[in-house]
Amino acid sequence: MSFPSTICIKSISTRSTRAIAQDRNAGLAPLLVVGTAGTVDTGAVDDLASLAAIAAREKLWFHVDGAIGALAILAPDIAPRLAGIEQADSIALDFHKWGQVPYDAGFILVRDGTLHRDMFASPAAYLRRETRGLAAGALWPCDFGPDLSRGFRALKTWFTLKVYGTEALGAMISRTCELARYLEIKIATAAQVHAGRLEHRARHDVCRARHAVAGAARA
Repeated sequence: MSFPSTICIKSISTRSTRAIAQDRNAGLAPLLVVGTAGTVDTGAVDDLASLAAIAAREKLWFHVDGAIGALAILAPDIAPRLAGIEQADSIALDFHKWGQVPYDAGFILVRDGTLHRDMFASPAAYLRRETRGLAAGALWPCDFGPDLSRGFRALKTWFTLKVYGTEALGAMISRTCELARYLEIKIATAAQVHAGRLEHRARHDVCRARHAVAGAARA
């Protein structure tokens, strides 16, 4: 179940708990709670700490969709907005967004590595593991996802981190958020000068605006 972004956190907590109870009473088995760490279109961030508490109380998996926003944890001034992300059971994130890595470079972090491997590892004969020599006991990438063959995404990500470092990437993230706030100020100034009404809001590195002209018919 999802809720509009305008609903307050207390209401979301109450309605989430009620929805979970209703599902269980109906014979269903709720699986997980998903929080968003920065939406692509608006930059909105859920109260991850509250969602983590719900997941822990109800004994559900807590996943965070941090495709664009999770890397804000590298920026000291932005990171507090992601409080609670450290309690996630899994986090999805893309380095080809804020991480400055060429497309594609999607990653997932899973807290329980053993559970992660047990979910995807295959005992197929053609995937026989070596028990002796240098390759003995080696972990295979195909043991951690559905793809048996895939590109070396980690290499370009490693190079980016090696060359720039996390501090420089964090500073870049802070700068893009600063630019979004600057645009918000410029829009607010324009609203005082021009006829009509400008609705605006800057979140993370995203600033959305809508110009409503007095007397104009809605499209």
